Amino acid sequence: MRMYEIINETPKNELYHVTHTKYIPAIQKNGLRPMGSPSNWVQQGNEERYGMGEIYLFTSKEDAKKWAARMDWDFNQTLGSGKISIITLNRPADHKFEKDESDPMNQAGQEGDWIKTYVPISPQNIVKIEASDPQKLKKQ
Repeated sequence: MRMYEIINETPKNELYHVTHTKYIPAIQKNGLRPMGSPSNWVQQGNEERYGMGEIYLFTSKEDAKKWAARMDWDFNQTLGSGKISIITLNRPADHKFEKDESDPMNQAGQEGDWIKTYVPISPQNIVKIEASDPQKLKKQ
């Protein structure tokens, strides 16, 4: 059994989640839920999920913006399509978070921690939702 580093504090009380904009209405209604929406990360051929339905988050908005740009390019072959959004969340005080160690190459040069949880995050924790637009997000 692998032991993961538990991340229980972040420099700010905000966390960031990157998702497809089409999932925003369901997230606003139900919050972020493990296994709650289709996964971006499925095995080629059989379409089975990797992992256990973790909710992935960033402690740095800069890291979230970079991931949003990467997702936009991977799924839409463009940047700033509006089809990828960044959700700013208040960090739930009662949650335990683990360090996400699944993508060390993309984490090179990270500004904050990349973390994950298996516990749902309530829609009441949502602070702001922004569609990916590099020009607009650059100003923040």
